[in-house]
Amino acid sequence: MKMSRHAEIRCQQRGIPFDSIPIIMTFGTHIQKLGNATEYQLMEKDVKWLVQRLDKLVGKAIIVGDDDTIITAYATTGKSSRR
Repeated sequence: MKMSRHAEIRCQQRGIPFDSIPIIMTFGTHIQKLGNATEYQLMEKDVKWLVQRLDKLVGKAIIVGDDDTIITAYATTGKSSRR
């Protein structure tokens, strides 16, 4: 996705890290704006939903092959300290 210079400056001024933009766009609420534009707004309800979903995924794992095919999925025995 391209980012205008204006957006780059505003993100820096407003403390919005560039790597947070996909999170806001993926999990935020979509609001249609004039001129075929869409606003993505991460609301409290979106964060609560995401936290609940992530909590349910703790201890779950997938194995992915070289060709990006998911080979298997399973529940681990507990929380791992490896990242």
